[in-house]
Amino acid sequence: MILIFARLALIALLLGSSAFTGGRSLLFATRRYLLAFSSLVVFGACFYYARLHFLAWGANEIMRAFVPPYNKDGIGYFLKFLFHELFNIYLISLATAVLLIFVLNYYNRKYDERFFYKEEVYFAATAIFIVGYPGIIYYLLGLLFLYLFLHIASLATQGAGGQISTYYMWLPLALLVILIVEYLPGYLPLYLLLKI
Repeated sequence: MILIFARLALIALLLGSSAFTGGRSLLFATRRYLLAFSSLVVFGACFYYARLHFLAWGANEIMRAFVPPYNKDGIGYFLKFLFHELFNIYLISLATAVLLIFVLNYYNRKYDERFFYKEEVYFAATAIFIVGYPGIIYYLLGLLFLYLFLHIASLATQGAGGQISTYYMWLPLALLVILIVEYLPGYLPLYLLLKI
């Protein structure tokens, strides 16, 4: 619950500050630190959750065999469990977010910043990190379909030449995907298969 709250609070903070002109200038000035700050918050919540998990296992008579000091060899199983169930989700999404920053910045510079605002690249990376794996897949598919829908609607209403920005799509869609992945995973096709 703490981890979900931390992720939702980060998205709400970024979304709220991107909606106001003063917030946009603040985000522009601190754009390079968004992913690092979000990583600290999310991994801090993960470590706190790991500590609670350790204490809960230590208090249970059956699970006590898997944690020290009751079993010196038990820490390996506990660490593998935490890595597989908790940290792996965000390590994969962090690697994807860093890769996305490099790719989007490269293409944005190559075409004279025609595609994204400077802070938008960091919004995208931060949103992808906060969504986590396998929510990234649903997030990117949702973004693609939303952009395609808005582009077709723009062509139908304005004709050719209209340009659509994804600036206000990254964070609300991330919020939606987090809520769906956390509370309605049964409605997502292949979710359990994709979850590592």
